Amino acid sequence: MDSPTSPSVNGQPGGAKSARGLWLWVALVFAFSALLWAGMFTASRHIDAREVPLASKGARP
Repeated sequence: MDSPTSPSVNGQPGGAKSARGLWLWVALVFAFSALLWAGMFTASRHIDAREVPLASKGARP
């Protein structure tokens, strides 16, 4: 009944390995999103909003 490929409750190495791999992916996604957020926040702090041209009065309805 217990084959080497079937997961068991009492410490099958494959189960712990896949759980660690899942947490590794979660940590990598969290780190990537934190770096992306920090980069976007830093880039937005360097943008001068006064450089954006406003619409002329003739272009407004």
